[in-house]
Amino acid sequence: MLLVAGGAVPATAEEPGAMDDTQRVAEIQAQMLAGKTEEAITAAKAFLRTAKDETSKTEAMRVLAEGLRKSGNWQSAIGAYRALRDRFEKSSDEYLRCGAIADVLAGSRDGIYKGAGAATGAEGTEVKKVSDDEGLNAALALLAQSRCARLKSKAALLQRARTPQELLRTFGPVAEEARQIFILAADTPPDDVRAMGKTAGERLAQIHMQANTVLQKKLQDYQQTGKFRRPWSFTNIEKKDIKDTNLMCKDMAAAEREFQTALASVAGSGEWAEGAALRTESTERAAAYEQLAKEFVVPAYEIIFY
Repeated sequence: MLLVAGGAVPATAEEPGAMDDTQRVAEIQAQMLAGKTEEAITAAKAFLRTAKDETSKTEAMRVLAEGLRKSGNWQSAIGAYRALRDRFEKSSDEYLRCGAIADVLAGSRDGIYKGAGAATGAEGTEVKKVSDDEGLNAALALLAQSRCARLKSKAALLQRARTPQELLRTFGPVAEEARQIFILAADTPPDDVRAMGKTAGERLAQIHMQANTVLQKKLQDYQQTGKFRRPWSFTNIEKKDIKDTNLMCKDMAAAEREFQTALASVAGSGEWAEGAALRTESTERAAAYEQLAKEFVVPAYEIIFY
């Protein structure tokens, strides 16, 4: 049972009575750890009516939510977890986990979590109570696995992407979903989400191969005209084309950098050598786009009138 808040609640200047609040919360937490759940619930409720220190309030709300869950007061526990969730920044780890616990409780009004085999009536199916930490974690793991399975449907969209930006419009949300999945259950098997990262990386490599061929041909054509040595000879249409190509290369490089960041979210726990290779290849593609952006620039020149 985690009783230490994350960093989502900003630190505030110490208020009068803040030290007393901290001490009182520590006593309430000690009651909970000692298995005195009802006493901890009563003390937390009383504390919250007078508490001033915001961090201490958050910790008391955590004890209250967990106490209500452990005592089997599902309806009140749902509200307590949602109130605790709202103490944190949206999309933060604590926000997502508290919200997921509330959802699990809302879907298990009888307080019973049944393993995956329960749906088919498998003999020997393990039945656990979500009032127990073990049962809650098992329910969160099952929720994480179901969300993980739904990501597979996005693979076709990744394979059809025509630009890095289009690919990221799909892969970005996939990576965020993967991040949330691992928050719910850190030991969720990462194979499915890693496969999405591999698909995205392979498609980006294909896009780069096609784009690089076109861009190198365009650059060669401009170089053969000799206009880069005589920049005043570029027409306005050519200048616009070079500027647009420069911006496109920069955008594609930025998209590769964004992909590298998103890739970290689908890695999960444990070593992933293939992920490291995907990141290295993306870094090389980004560098290639950045170099092309430098090439597609009309040299500065000055016209001197006599």
